[in-house]
Amino acid sequence: NAVVTDIRLGSGTNGWELARDIRGVVSTMPIVYISGDGAMDWHAEGVPQSIIIAKPFVMPQLITALATLLNQQVPIARP
Repeated sequence: NAVVTDIRLGSGTNGWELARDIRGVVSTMPIVYISGDGAMDWHAEGVPQSIIIAKPFVMPQLITALATLLNQQVPIARP
C-alpha cells in the first residue's frame, strides 16, 4: 500500500495534512506528493521518508518513486 496525493486538494485538508493524518494511523505508509508549486515547502511540510514529484510528470517518475519507497519499507512481522 502507498498514498499518492496532490498538495492542493481544494478547500479543506491539503496533501501535507492528509499525509500527516495517515502517518498518525500507519506510521510506515509510503507517501508520494505531486505538486505544480509546492516543492519548495516539502522539507518543512512533508512527512519523513516521502518523495515529491513536480508537475507535469511522466508515469515512469511515479513508478520509480513508489518503487523506491516500497523497497525501503521494513517488513511488518505477522503472527
